[in-house]
Amino acid sequence: MAILDAIKRPFAQWFPEATQVKGDGLGTFSGVYLPSVLQMLGVILFMRLGWITGLVGPWKMSLIILMSSTILFVTSLSLTSIVTNMRVGNGGSYYIISRSLGMEFGSAIGILLSVAQLTTIAVCVSGFAISLQEILPHYSLTTIELCTILALAIVSSFPVDFALKTQGLIYIIVLSAIVSVFMGSGSQIPADMTPTASLTALSFWPAFALFFPAATGIESGMAMSGDLKNPSRSLALGSLASVLTAYLVYASLCLFLSSQVSADLLRSHLLIIRYVSKYSILFILGVWGATLSSALGGLLTAPRTLQALAKDKILPSFLSKGYGKANHPRAASLMIISIATLMIVLTDMNHLLPILSMVCLMTYGLLNFVAFFESLLKNPSWRPLFRTHPLLSLFGTAACLMSMFMINAGASFIVIFLVGTLCFWTTKRKLKGNWDDIRYSIFSFFASTATNKLVHIKKNPKSWRPNILAIVDPSLKESNTIHFAHTLNQAKGFLTYGTTLQGNGQNVDSVRQAFAEYFEKKDIACFYHINAHNETTIGNHQIVQNYGLGPLQPNTIILKAPSDPEKFSSFCELIIESFKLQKNIVLLKIDEDNLAFREEKKDKQIDLWWGGKYHSNFELSLALAHIMQNDKTYLGATIWIKTLVPNEVARTHMTKLFSKYHQVLRFKNLCFKPYLDETDDFYSHIADYSTEANLTFLGLRAPEINEPRKAYENYFKTLMKKTEKIPSVAYVLAGETLDFQRIFE
Repeated sequence: MAILDAIKRPFAQWFPEATQVKGDGLGTFSGVYLPSVLQMLGVILFMRLGWITGLVGPWKMSLIILMSSTILFVTSLSLTSIVTNMRVGNGGSYYIISRSLGMEFGSAIGILLSVAQLTTIAVCVSGFAISLQEILPHYSLTTIELCTILALAIVSSFPVDFALKTQGLIYIIVLSAIVSVFMGSGSQIPADMTPTASLTALSFWPAFALFFPAATGIESGMAMSGDLKNPSRSLALGSLASVLTAYLVYASLCLFLSSQVSADLLRSHLLIIRYVSKYSILFILGVWGATLSSALGGLLTAPRTLQALAKDKILPSFLSKGYGKANHPRAASLMIISIATLMIVLTDMNHLLPILSMVCLMTYGLLNFVAFFESLLKNPSWRPLFRTHPLLSLFGTAACLMSMFMINAGASFIVIFLVGTLCFWTTKRKLKGNWDDIRYSIFSFFASTATNKLVHIKKNPKSWRPNILAIVDPSLKESNTIHFAHTLNQAKGFLTYGTTLQGNGQNVDSVRQAFAEYFEKKDIACFYHINAHNETTIGNHQIVQNYGLGPLQPNTIILKAPSDPEKFSSFCELIIESFKLQKNIVLLKIDEDNLAFREEKKDKQIDLWWGGKYHSNFELSLALAHIMQNDKTYLGATIWIKTLVPNEVARTHMTKLFSKYHQVLRFKNLCFKPYLDETDDFYSHIADYSTEANLTFLGLRAPEINEPRKAYENYFKTLMKKTEKIPSVAYVLAGETLDFQRIFE
């Protein structure tokens, strides 16, 4: 008794009875084990196993069975970990993946699973019709197929427990057929049945592709999740039991057939197993039972997958309607029956099997991936009663992907492309599920890993991009500053909008909500940081000083240049302190009525003025201008590098230098214009030379060491006064200790 208790204890811990279960739901055997195992013990067992064994030999076939079953077993273990950690609703694999990886992946897999279930229905109905036509040759194949799908549709329209009781009878017939085979022997094969010359040659992976659909049965059980009394317990136990049952049957039957029948006969006659069976009538009934049960399983599970997709608003809402106490999906069932009928009439079984294999492998791979990442992250929410080692789940993911590409690389790329396309389609629709998933944890894991790597990698000009912190008003009225920052970022770096609320920050939540709605409406990918302080300048300085994480500190600060001279003093202090922190600074002066950063217009012009003193400022400006050329609002804009020269000799010299420099830069739409101007004041006439520019870049002198703030303030006032006639200006101060010239090497 002590030994028995020791065995029972971990079993009860892994698969405990639920405290709250649905009294009218299905149990483990009828709800999961039966549909799963009947899906596996199907057409391939009775009509293909002997033929494939004859082509590749018993040992290769045994390896194929072992590999397929291993993938399925590992997936079942991963699935067991997942379902013993969550409440599983209607939709099976779709439900699990969507609640783990988000609606985008879930919708893609859900739609593809529906296609796979449709394929299963079409394949099994066609297989049944082919076997029946041998007995009733005067009926056309199409007539038998249509009558079969109609009869199955009628059975599936009854309450689900009635349909599954029908599967119980079929299960007994299938088991009887298998036992009948083991009771027979090769001596029963008629003497006139001789090997035929066969040109068929089959290598390992094509044979694997033909067999693997036999290992796709757990989908049927998972899709019944919404009809189970205790989904977590039943899905775990039922899936594992069905996988072990199928493996034992296939492995033992493979070895039995190869010992009783020669390889030549096996490869020559697809239905040689019929003559090995002690009772041939049981074999026929087994074929019919296997095909009909699999088709019926598809008719039960596919509508429920559609119903789950429709409830989440991925598919039209009329498909979500359920009827009766069991919430039977009539509309979804009618659609499945209609599409399956078209597939049966218009397609061939051999064309459909690769679709089934690829979709199921992709689904199994994602289920293993979910279990792997949940185990790896070890979030507090991950507390499965049955734990699968993360490396085992990772192996399952890799095995599924490898098998896909080894079977058919082209079909694998197509399936992956379809998943990506469906994810993109769902993302564009901006559907949101009312559930939690692990995407935040996944991206946090990658972000944390990447950030830790960045700590040990030295910054260099080749990989430089502006990580932007744009200081804006809480009212978000500075739209040009907002869009200018977005124009420079283009969702390729880190963009943060920071603001300071005056007071104690009681309305932080409302401002944060306003920011979220504004940037979502404008489709601007960004972060936002809200600070609270009685003094706006001090609050902004706190943001510049403290915002960031490790190496992900903002390197470029964008500010709106003040128009009120009374604010110059505090503003210059912010520039000085930001420069001390080695931040690049861009001051934007532009009227809010100017649509330069919000309007897509051809033939835009960007002017860069070179004064000959501050190389880093000019090189940073050139880098920013080049980035702007790749944004849709400044796409293909012409960059004019402009300077003032005192005489013709200097103009000729500068033109030759630019010609050499231009070859190194490799810029498109880059021009050079030296203006002859003998005045000593650099700013005296540049406004006249930049009248056609949509934006003009000018350098901003760096504060000198120990320079009084008042002195820098006077410089700033003078600069603002001398450039007041230039309508749109970006004043640039390079603060990073970086050789910006190397960007252009």
